[in-house]
Amino acid sequence: MKKQTGLSLNADAVQNFNQSQFDPEEGMLYDRRYNAGVEWNILNGGFLDSRAKLQSLPAERNYFNHLVNNESKDDFGLKMNECIYWFNEQKKRLLVERERILTSQINYLENLYFAKKISKEQLLKTQTRIAEINGMKGIFNSYNQHIDSRFDSTLLAAEVPLYDLNYNYFFGMINTRELADSMRLFLEENLLRQSAWYNEIKLKTYARYNVFDLLSTNPSYRKFFSVGVSVGVPIPFTNKEQDAVNKYKAQKQLQTLDTDLQNQRIELLNLAYEFRYQLKQYIIFHQKRILANEALRRERVKSKMLNTDFNPFQGLELIDNLLQIDIELLDLKQNLYIKLLRIHSKQNNLPLDSMIVQLDLPNYFDFEDETNRGVYVWSKVFETQNPSFIHEYIVYNQFDEAYIAVSNNDKFIAAKSALVKALNKSEIAVYPMIGQNKLLDSDDFEGELEALLAPFKNWKVDGIHLDIEPHVRPDWKSNKSELMARYTEIINYARILSNEKGWKLSIDIPISMDTAHVNRLFPKVEMIRFMCYENVKQEYLVRKLSVYSKYKDKIMVALRTEDFASRTEMELFAKTLYKETGIKCYGFHDLYRLIELDKKQTIEDEKH
Repeated sequence: MKKQTGLSLNADAVQNFNQSQFDPEEGMLYDRRYNAGVEWNILNGGFLDSRAKLQSLPAERNYFNHLVNNESKDDFGLKMNECIYWFNEQKKRLLVERERILTSQINYLENLYFAKKISKEQLLKTQTRIAEINGMKGIFNSYNQHIDSRFDSTLLAAEVPLYDLNYNYFFGMINTRELADSMRLFLEENLLRQSAWYNEIKLKTYARYNVFDLLSTNPSYRKFFSVGVSVGVPIPFTNKEQDAVNKYKAQKQLQTLDTDLQNQRIELLNLAYEFRYQLKQYIIFHQKRILANEALRRERVKSKMLNTDFNPFQGLELIDNLLQIDIELLDLKQNLYIKLLRIHSKQNNLPLDSMIVQLDLPNYFDFEDETNRGVYVWSKVFETQNPSFIHEYIVYNQFDEAYIAVSNNDKFIAAKSALVKALNKSEIAVYPMIGQNKLLDSDDFEGELEALLAPFKNWKVDGIHLDIEPHVRPDWKSNKSELMARYTEIINYARILSNEKGWKLSIDIPISMDTAHVNRLFPKVEMIRFMCYENVKQEYLVRKLSVYSKYKDKIMVALRTEDFASRTEMELFAKTLYKETGIKCYGFHDLYRLIELDKKQTIEDEKH
């Protein structure tokens, strides 16, 4: 249309056969005539008309684009196929693992069934699960074999985070009222151009070169240039009527547009609702996975404690249930991704990365990976548990550090040494823990401190931990300055010993200790473990710990089992505190009580 300037080249020739013709405009007789020239059509159907149509194109394009929802269906179909392919591959991997576990136990189950040790129902349940796995693998394989040739295999290692819609942005961008008003302005401007006065008037100019073959012989030819202009006005002039027709057309277009935009908005809102509903289902299964993981952890504890209620096949069934939940989570996430693709296909003028936000779900098992976790190991636990079990328990609960109590004439020295060797192999940090308050009264605390550590000189340790508590002394209030001075002297000497050995030094202090004292202690040690006991309100601990924010990497929060109703509550409290404060180190007091808490939980589960 930009090339349509209204210019045209014209030429014509006339030959008279019977008699010469008289041209009244030129006043001459001629046998033949030739002319060639250039015409410029300015108004209707010409230059200004094409410019007006050119200005109308954006409005027409926007109108029709929104009328068809601006959707690229072919692109959506390809993305959906590749999305399904990716999730199928991940589900197949989990199915293979499920099949391996179930197949490994089927022979044992058959033998136990024939020996009348298990019911037929237990055997059939496992056989049914294996048949289900084979059926699902067949479905996924038959789909993926048709997509494989187009799929970029490098995507198989890609991460698939969980997303939610950015609702403020999304709903703001699909505001149909604003869009309809914008389109109305476009159409009204287009209407004004279509109703312009010059749309009915024809106007053109021309320049010609004329050649006449005259009847006379002198001269025989006549040649000349001519220019002219012509105007055409229709009768009657229907500009007002045409304006009314155009307004009616525009009104009908706007009605169609309003209806379509409203339908489009409703469809997008429905898709967003469906997405949110499926996201809720994903969160529910995510929580089921947490519960299944906790049930599996308790079953593992039963096996280590040789609990008579422990059933290995029940444990294997829990593992299979966990894998089933993982497959279900992949199914739900696949549906969420497809729903996002569908939403974007209907709004592909919007950037996808602005329409979505990454969603992190709460999971205290993640907390174990994100933080450093330590456990207090007092001598009492060795009275009831052997070093092998203690080691397994520490590893299974993903503790990174163990603070092992030491004392003079320690009767558990052999068991503790065996535990330290096992922990060294598992790359779990070991800290001999000195908890003798009598050092505060000793005239030779240096010698006594070295004597305490002497029996453990062959241990491979990462540091020493002082659990000396001057604040529990009866004379703390009346003799605070002297006690803190002696406490600081002990820490200074422990610092010297640690530097000689290349060890780290950590100490326990109450969360309520005077801030000035605490700030003087931070430079002397690698870690201060705040004993956050009794008052375990989140807001209180956040407020107390925030004072030491510049030492955040040198702080460990120590929690004790007595302050919580269950192990889960304790773990979730630590996770929430981590989210609030950013403190990454947490100590659990103590190993003996944790085991007892697990036993208590196991008994409660058996009752139900």
